[in-house]
Amino acid sequence: MRPLQRLIPQVQLLIPQVAELLRTSEAQVHRWIRDRGLPATLFGEQYRLNRVSVLSWAQQNQVPFDATAMPVGPSETSIATALLRGGIHRDVPGATPAEVLINALERVHLPAAVDLELLREMVLSRAERGMLSIGDGLAMPHARYPFVAEVPEPLLGLCFLATAVDFGPDEHTPVSTLFVVVSPSVRTHLQLVARLARALASSWRSLVLARASDATILAAAANDATANEAKP
Repeated sequence: MRPLQRLIPQVQLLIPQVAELLRTSEAQVHRWIRDRGLPATLFGEQYRLNRVSVLSWAQQNQVPFDATAMPVGPSETSIATALLRGGIHRDVPGATPAEVLINALERVHLPAAVDLELLREMVLSRAERGMLSIGDGLAMPHARYPFVAEVPEPLLGLCFLATAVDFGPDEHTPVSTLFVVVSPSVRTHLQLVARLARALASSWRSLVLARASDATILAAAANDATANEAKP
């Protein structure tokens, strides 16, 4: 087990742990606390920082971090629940990242209260940088660029594209399967993206790659969530 994985389960982090999480030096963490508002509380002679607050700050300030390091608690939204809200969509058209994202957004089951124009503008502004290719033609939301809207709970749309699309010069494989996450806050975005990263590191990934039936994909996601919650 890597040192970071041993440290992350703690709710309150010390400066060395934050430095490892944010891939920087302890001196830089102190500078961010002093100059850039990184949330920290001084206890005696040591700073303590809340894990989720640190990652939310990092996301807002475009500081790189490992999104898969976000812990997943039993009270957070499961992939199956988020997928039921957002839906599984096939043959989504589009020839560019912007076209694909807008078409995917139009298929996701958004509440009527959501300002679609504002969300479209957000999606268009982040079309090139807001998605992260994770191999095998899969792309998921970048942890640093959330799509935040007035939704009561986070939702996840699984979109199988009609045609694979090149998402940028740094990507070696065109994207053929896209995940769209819409969340009510940065915190819930981080949590759901972390849960999605974990799911895609399991056997569930093969079902998505095979474009299995909606029922099969949802059932496997639900079974995985139940197994994780049962672990001590």
